[in-house]
Amino acid sequence: MDYTALRQKFEYQITKAFSIRFIFDYNHHDKKIYGDFLLSYIIKPGIVFFLGYNDYYKETEGIYFRTSRNLFIKFSYWWRI
Repeated sequence: MDYTALRQKFEYQITKAFSIRFIFDYNHHDKKIYGDFLLSYIIKPGIVFFLGYNDYYKETEGIYFRTSRNLFIKFSYWWRI
């Protein structure tokens, strides 16, 4: 079974340290919109805070169904030696 799925991604840099990203998927077979978002904030160089939401979907015989919804928080730290 063939069908069309469209994806649109929006990214916006609000300030030098703060950005937001949205990803929208439209599935023509299900006539539904699925979405993810991610906020990121650079606390200082090398330390970033992320807040996000995503839906996980699985395809079975051409039909998508939601397997889970996730809200997450992540701190990322890196350094150079």
